[in-house]
Amino acid sequence: MSAIELLTINGRVLACVADDPNLRLRDIADRLDITERSAFGAVTDLIDADYITKVRVGRNNRYKVTNRPLARHLQQITRLGNT
Repeated sequence: MSAIELLTINGRVLACVADDPNLRLRDIADRLDITERSAFGAVTDLIDADYITKVRVGRNNRYKVTNRPLARHLQQITRLGNT
């Protein structure tokens, strides 16, 4: 990981869940190189903000990204670099 984190942990977790909704908290934490506690906090924040939903499947939870739009200032970003 570089010295600068472009996305917050919440943003990285959201992208991770969007990429693979079958990941468990432990898998998310491992993939993002964060603690399971940090992954839990980010998932809880995202559920509370209605960006993802939690579905119980057997003994595990699965997470699904909702159709909630991103914040207005993020929607306006079309590309990085010189225009």
